[in-house]
Amino acid sequence: MENVNSDLLLVILGQTASGKSQRAIQIAKQFNGEIICADSRTVYQGLDIGTAKPTQQDRIQVRHHLLDIIKPSQDFNVSDFKRLADEAIADILRRGKLPILVGGSGLYIDAVIYNYQFRDYNQQEIDQEMTTAQMQRLIRDMGLELPTNSNNPRHLLGILKSGANAPNNRELRDNTLLVGLAPPEDVLLQRIEKRTRNMVEDGLIEELKSVVAEFGWQPNALQAPAYISFKGYLDGSLNLEDCINKCIIADKRLAKKQATWFKRNKSIHWLNYPSKYVESTIKLLNNYIRND
Repeated sequence: MENVNSDLLLVILGQTASGKSQRAIQIAKQFNGEIICADSRTVYQGLDIGTAKPTQQDRIQVRHHLLDIIKPSQDFNVSDFKRLADEAIADILRRGKLPILVGGSGLYIDAVIYNYQFRDYNQQEIDQEMTTAQMQRLIRDMGLELPTNSNNPRHLLGILKSGANAPNNRELRDNTLLVGLAPPEDVLLQRIEKRTRNMVEDGLIEELKSVVAEFGWQPNALQAPAYISFKGYLDGSLNLEDCINKCIIADKRLAKKQATWFKRNKSIHWLNYPSKYVESTIKLLNNYIRND
């Protein structure tokens, strides 16, 4: 195996349920790598099944970073992620290993690979009396992603206070290889449906009951499709099958949103055949190392 560049960052990205995590583990094993999870939900403790978080066995095989670092009731934004991800990348490189940034949260990934800069807005710059529509408009103008619950003023204010400023002239981080996993649409939709049902079988409802009992429904972390879709089942207004279908539909919408986000990035090397994901990524990685 080729020696990895001293500051190379490999990014494996794609839509929800595209198979990123398992492929990243396989790559990490072969290239002495460690994984940094670029996911806005897996940072939360106790949200394991509904976020498709890497299992304990996965973490034994390959070290993972930025998992289980805060409680669901705590605030976390892209600025926090970028700071911690940069620290993790530096630590992994310092130890002579390959950092692999893996996920589907486009804003989180872009913040790292394009070195977004952040600043704190003071109270004069963000008026807490702004209307919901005004906050939504300002978030879009700043180039930020609306929170899942985009009608909640508290969540909108949290995004604004993160103070992200996406640069107009985006320059990709040096020595960064972007690999995108893009299975055929029918395969992706089947994976979404199968994963949702597997989550329920694996104890998603019990996990949700436990988290809601401790924190209620207020945390933004619980607005993820795999959780909020089952609120009706917990309060008795919907049956389980209706909630499963609701979750599947929400994840399909999320997948389309992610595809739209990533499509804008012309630096991504897209892989379309799931059976060749690992082989193709290794080839791209070795070519990149040799040509650097």
